[in-house]
Amino acid sequence: MTEPEASGAADVTRPGPDAPQAAEGARGAIGGDGGTHGGGADLIGSPAVSAAVGMSTDGKTLPPPGARRVRPVAVVAACLRRDAAEAWSYRLPFLWRFVEMFSALFMLYFLGHLVGDRIVTVTGSSLTGGYFGYAVIGTGLVAILHGAITTFASRLRADQTTGTLEAMLATPTPAWLTVVAGSTYGLLQIITVELVTLGLAVGLFGLRFNSTPTGILILVPGFVATVACFVAIGLLVAAFTMVFKRGQALGTVIISVFTLLGGVYYPVSLLPQFLRSIGDLLPFTWGLDLIRGSLVFGTTDLAQLGGLTACDAVLVPVAIWAFGMAVDRTRRTGTLGQY
Repeated sequence: MTEPEASGAADVTRPGPDAPQAAEGARGAIGGDGGTHGGGADLIGSPAVSAAVGMSTDGKTLPPPGARRVRPVAVVAACLRRDAAEAWSYRLPFLWRFVEMFSALFMLYFLGHLVGDRIVTVTGSSLTGGYFGYAVIGTGLVAILHGAITTFASRLRADQTTGTLEAMLATPTPAWLTVVAGSTYGLLQIITVELVTLGLAVGLFGLRFNSTPTGILILVPGFVATVACFVAIGLLVAAFTMVFKRGQALGTVIISVFTLLGGVYYPVSLLPQFLRSIGDLLPFTWGLDLIRGSLVFGTTDLAQLGGLTACDAVLVPVAIWAFGMAVDRTRRTGTLGQY
């Protein structure tokens, strides 16, 4: 080993009891000359990402816990810059996004003309504002749910196949924050697309809202609480993927159940009593009803907002704990980098 390499190894192994594992992870993805193997160059080589997650620009682990404080905002911001630069280098998918938006809106618009307000609930009340607005909000929210569930697992798989996952998890950054930060851009992109879709529905297809000032005030925290719940579910699916390597099936089942029982295309009250009872217990249903009520029906339900907040208070810590346990298990079994 040359003198610079020996000095670098000493820097890696000097601090704390966890440093040997960190050094091993760093050496696994970074060559002795400061280069990277495979796709790791895109991630480790970025100064912004390396500094934010606690690595030097040449890939060596900086002093961990106690010597360097991890800043979550800096980690997220660095990953956003990295992913935005990567996405902007492939501009064609942005065009397909717009084509997809218009196709979905056209279909829902003419389906709304076909259905009108003839769908009635078991109480006999019709859909205020017609079916178009009802379906646009429902499909938009389920698209965000789909993005939250699939983005985390996709990010994990991408980092595993490029060989950067072990190096990233060897840094002082908490494992859950590494994955959440790496998936933030994808989730924000999906939310932006759905907001633009809603704007097009208003501007080009004549969708009209029936909202009140109180409804708008409740809408913002309700939407944030709903997305937080989706993120927690996505992190749980990522934990499942970390251990069992194939989490797509679980994500598909969750999305299908929420779509069928959550009132995306039809009111939950139209379901048989047994299925209706299940649908009423889903946090997805609470969030969708809250957002729909605030925008389309002009109603507000503080109980649903309270239920979402309580669900987040339980589900988010459980998801963080479960993902940490999944990472620890794969480290013990030596399957962290397997896919």
